[in-house]
Order: sequence, then structure tokens, then C-alpha cells
Amino acid sequence: MLSGTTMMVSLRPFNGVSPYSSKYPLVHRNRQTALRGTIYMSAQTQAVPSRTQRIMESISVSGEVGGAGGAYSYNALKRLDGIWSSICSTQTVQQAPQQVVSSFPGVSSRSVLAEKQVDKCDVVVCGGTLGIFIATALIAKGLKVCIVERNILKGREQEWNISRKELMELVEAGILDEDDIEEVTAVSFNPNRCGFENKGEIWVEDILNLGV
Repeated sequence: MLSGTTMMVSLRPFNGVSPYSSKYPLVHRNRQTALRGTIYMSAQTQAVPSRTQRIMESISVSGEVGGAGGAYSYNALKRLDGIWSSICSTQTVQQAPQQVVSSFPGVSSRSVLAEKQVDKCDVVVCGGTLGIFIATALIAKGLKVCIVERNILKGREQEWNISRKELMELVEAGILDEDDIEEVTAVSFNPNRCGFENKGEIWVEDILNLGV
């Protein structure tokens, strides 16, 4: 018998008569045993999930987004590992060009430019995570902006740490309204501990102390 493999043999009555006692409906046999009844075999070997997989799959994630830090599920980790392996590979793979631009009528119906026929733009922003701030600021200045993003353009479940001073700078740039700050702030804490290896630690106030 192979390691990690289980063979279960179920003996059914032959011509209405069972040659074995009903006390032992299941018996284990090796592969060479010939039976007149019907044989059912289960030979499944299930891999034990790694610690990394168990931890990451326990995190509740409703969806991923593009940009730095936007993909944080176990499947995303495997995709990144596959990308890194392909980069490190010395083999050259010839692939057909993929279509990277798609048009979805009606998707941008809530956009400030929805009623305008725009066939060109002033600025193209690559990346839809932090790039949204740049794009919003440029739109506030009256520029036509295009955002290039591989994944769905949406928010993240993970909090982004920032200080109130930095948020006020976004208000001054026209990206946020001051009333939005309280609405988007999920947690506020002070002080923060900064530790350095073999150099001790310091405590700071109002630095990256908001989670939005």
C-alpha cells in the first residue's frame, strides 16, 4: 500500500448471497486481491495547508484592488510568487499582445465628465490607489485626466495611516472636504512608539496616528 493512500473495498452480495459476514462490511485489501463483487477505491492524498496559507485565508477579504498593497489575499500572494518566478526564469516566452484598453458604456455615468464627449486627455495617471489623489487634484484644476488601472478601481478594507496635518493638506489641495475627514477616519490613537534595533525607542505624537 502506498504511503498516504487508503483503499476501501466494499463487498456487495453476488446473486443475492454475500460470501462474507455482515459484521465486516468493509475490509482492506491490497491491490492484487480479485473480488467477485464491485470494488470502490478511494485514493486521495490531501496536502496540509501551510501556516502562511492558514493565516492569510483566515483574513476576511471581500475584494482586492490595484496598486501597492491592494492585493493581500493568499491567492494574490501566489500570483505575485508566480510573477517573480517568471521574472527570474531565463526562458524567453513569446506571447501574443493582449488587449489592455476596453470601453464600457455607462460605467462612468457619475463622473463629472460623463456628459462630455472626451476623446483625449491632458494627463494620464498610471495606478489607481494613491494615484487617485493626484488625479482628483488635477481634475480640480480643470484638467482632463485618464486613470490606467489593471484591477477594479475601488477602496480598500485595510486602513491607511496618516496624520491630520497631512489630511488638511489634501483639503487645501481640493481633494477632500474638511467634513470628509471625520467621516473617513476609522481610528485615532496617540502616542506612537518608534523602535530601533539596538538604539532604543522614542514616543511621538500626531504622526501617522489616524486610520482612514
